[in-house]
Amino acid sequence: MKRIIWGTIAATAVTATALTGFAATANAGQATTGQAGTGRAAPHCTTSKLKASLSDFDAGAGQRYLTLALTNVSKSACTTGGWSGLGQADAGGAIPTTTVREGTAHTITIPAGHSAYEVLHWAAVPADDETGDPCEPVPTTLRVIPPNETTRLTAPWNYGAVCQHGSIRLTPLTLTHP
Repeated sequence: MKRIIWGTIAATAVTATALTGFAATANAGQATTGQAGTGRAAPHCTTSKLKASLSDFDAGAGQRYLTLALTNVSKSACTTGGWSGLGQADAGGAIPTTTVREGTAHTITIPAGHSAYEVLHWAAVPADDETGDPCEPVPTTLRVIPPNETTRLTAPWNYGAVCQHGSIRLTPLTLTHP
């Protein structure tokens, strides 16, 4: 059974890289079911059921924070959990992005019309070997692959360059707005 799961995870990561130009890591061992209030498991939150948006930008002391919301735009609750795959892009295409996942993932059920949230954190101070101004290409779009999915959503990016070679720290999805 483990071989099948790991094979699926590897195939998902390869597919995500091919579709987006950035790597996404799957979360092994994570539950993928939830309750929709009737005792039945809510269906999985597929990309087509979600909309991505960014808000609550906070800047200070060389650090940047931003909230990523995945809103359930379907007519029924859906279940997900873990971390989104992230990638920056500009008019020329994908910009190298490294996602550092922090915290512990939990399965959550997003009611219809509601959102789940992740906090993004990155540096605005260049690494020693980042000599350009700005430190990296400035993205115009954030590409988001919802957990356990292979297709992406996009959200406009108006928050400047992501220094430290495009490294973004990310908390797991939660139903509580940060």
